Amino acid sequence: MALETLERMKKRIAQSDGIAGDDKAALADLLAELEAEIEHLPEDHHDHMKTVAGFAELSALEASKTDTDEDLLHHALDGMRKAAERFGENHPKVVRVVSDVAKTVGRMGF
Repeated sequence: MALETLERMKKRIAQSDGIAGDDKAALADLLAELEAEIEHLPEDHHDHMKTVAGFAELSALEASKTDTDEDLLHHALDGMRKAAERFGENHPKVVRVVSDVAKTVGRMGF
């Protein structure tokens, strides 16, 4: 499920007119890194990762719209960060990548 969500995000970002080429490339790289981390998660952690992926997808959807609602984007990013914090002890790389996604979206001016 989380991997399917990441695939949808990659497609949405690649097709977006609201995201500059450099930002698209940076987000694509980060999502590929996150995908690699998800593939190595133990099965019993996948439900928690679904939550992270869901908030990440909402963030990507809102950021890719030409009429981005900044309040919704900030709520989605905050949810993504909070959900990722659950992995802090056991999966610090997941938290770092999610944080990098949020920072990249933030650099885009949101």
